[in-house]
Amino acid sequence: MPIPKGAPASKSRDPNIVEVGGLRIDIERITDQEMYSLRKVLPRKEYRLLKNRKSARKSRKRRKVELSSLRDEIRALR
Repeated sequence: MPIPKGAPASKSRDPNIVEVGGLRIDIERITDQEMYSLRKVLPRKEYRLLKNRKSARKSRKRRKVELSSLRDEIRALR
């Protein structure tokens, strides 16, 4: 979901907010459909940057969930 540029920013830098093409975008809340619609608006490099960050974040979360479930299984087997 794009956040208007004039929106108040928190004092600490939020790692979920990415500034791309003059927009402040929360990569946690933006949907795939919204990402696709930004494809025509943003320059190619900036769109790719946003898409890669979102994809990397999804991958890290998925890996974290898989590792925690494996650890739980190992604890259960002990």
